[in-house]
Amino acid sequence: ERRLGTAPRAFRALEVALDQIGAPAFIVSARGVIREANSAAKVMLAQQRAEVSRALAEARAGRRTSLGIDLTPIIVNGVPDAWLAIVRGDSSDARIEFALARTHARWALTARQRVILERILRGESNVTIAANLSVGLRAVELHVTALLDRAGVDSRAALVAAVLTS
Repeated sequence: ERRLGTAPRAFRALEVALDQIGAPAFIVSARGVIREANSAAKVMLAQQRAEVSRALAEARAGRRTSLGIDLTPIIVNGVPDAWLAIVRGDSSDARIEFALARTHARWALTARQRVILERILRGESNVTIAANLSVGLRAVELHVTALLDRAGVDSRAALVAAVLTS
C-alpha cells in the first residue's frame, strides 16, 4: 500500500526527468510499446506517429534509424525491461519544437500565443507575423507583450533566450 501511495509522485518525477533531457525522449517497453514520453516526444508523436513507431522498431532491432534514436536499456534484475529512447535531432527545427512544447506546458500558453512564440523563435517581425496570420498588428503586439510578461523579460531577444535556454 505504501508503494501504491507513492506511485503518482514517482510518475511525476519521471515526467520531470524526461522533460529535462533536452530532446524528444520515450520509455519503451521490451515489446516496443511506448510507456512514457516527454513533452517534445508527445508533440513528435502527434505529428509523425508512424515514422516514430517505425524508427523505434528499427532502433530496437539494432539498425540505424531515420530519426537518429539512441537506445539505453533500463535493466531490472539483470534483464532489459525497457529502453530509454532519445531522438538526437540536431536541426534547429527540432530544438525549436522541443522548446515550444516545454514552454507551452510550463507557461500555460494559449494556442495563439504558442503560434506567435514559434514565429518569434523563427525570427519573424510583428508585421510579418500579422500578415502571415491575417490578424492586426495590434493583436500581435498584445500577444508579444503577454509573452514578455510571462517570461519576465523586456525584449524579444531575452524572450528567445528564456525559451531556448530554460
